Amino acid sequence: MCEDQDQYIAEVKRCVIAIHRAMSHHRQATSQFGLGGAQLAALRLLTERGPMRLGELAGELYRRPSSTSALIDRLEELRLVRREQDPEDRRAIRVVPTAEGRRIGQRIPPSPISRLLTHLQFLSLEQLGQIAIALRQVTTFMETQNDAEDK
Repeated sequence: MCEDQDQYIAEVKRCVIAIHRAMSHHRQATSQFGLGGAQLAALRLLTERGPMRLGELAGELYRRPSSTSALIDRLEELRLVRREQDPEDRRAIRVVPTAEGRRIGQRIPPSPISRLLTHLQFLSLEQLGQIAIALRQVTTFMETQNDAEDK
């Protein structure tokens, strides 16, 4: 390996450790709420944006509507959200945070992923393309490693 390659590998390692630390810190900071990551994301989003239709919420969370519905069922059981008829379309249902849901939602810190996405919009198209290609290669490698370990 050449010196430049060693430096790049060290930098990649430093970045991966920083990402891991950010994710661990966020998990630790949100553990007090007793909710899973998707529940936290949904509650935070509903608190920030207000009532949303289930399909819209599913899209924002990058989830299928059926799994989002189950997630909302659980938040509803905890009395953190409620379903109500959409005043603009009486056939549609909106998900609305309750007062307790808003109180908790306001205390949930932004996830490392949402912070990253906020900053990515300031990069050039070329920079974004390079990052996307590199991350695709990394995730492909990691998925291949996971598949090999599962066998």
